Amino acid sequence: MRRIPSLGAPRLQLLSAGGARQVAAPELGNSTTALSDDALMLAVAAADQAAFTELVGRYQPVVRRLCAVLLQDETLARDVAQEAFLKLWLARTRYQPIGKFRAYLFAIVRNACASARHEQRKHPPAETVPESAFVGADVELVIERQRIVRGALSKLEEKFRVPLLLRYFVGLSHDEIAEVIGRTTSATRSRVFYGLKELAAIIPEEV
Repeated sequence: MRRIPSLGAPRLQLLSAGGARQVAAPELGNSTTALSDDALMLAVAAADQAAFTELVGRYQPVVRRLCAVLLQDETLARDVAQEAFLKLWLARTRYQPIGKFRAYLFAIVRNACASARHEQRKHPPAETVPESAFVGADVELVIERQRIVRGALSKLEEKFRVPLLLRYFVGLSHDEIAEVIGRTTSATRSRVFYGLKELAAIIPEEV
């Protein structure tokens, strides 16, 4: 997978060199921390790098966590998370500030992970030394349980797996998940419910 360069100021300056559609951006003053996501995105649409840095700071941990559980590869997850933020920057002028930024961002992340999985299938990663070779017995047990759960999740249909990941690994509400997957809230609740039932049937009881 190609390496994404740093999203620091020099890179963003290059990205904005072609010009961005002018929108009414809020007056940021000396701090962006008190602004809503929508207010920040209005500023980002006008190529405000400080606003973008604030959004990345807010969402980078949860985006990396989602990438990690979708890809089951921590190193790749970091690259894909960075690429997702790059895609967010490139799509900044298309965002509609209607209070659904989280759903918008996580849809970008999900698509970025899908592309990365496609690349993984074409170019399988080289075999590595198991993590358990370097840890104690207690930590090894935790790692083994995590491996079993992730393996079980990978066996679920995507329509069940993605809602479960968004609900229990990322912490989205059912309404937010519905926005990401393009379904109604009631349909999303149903997918989470039946996904949990299928997961329970796959995971051994002792786990």
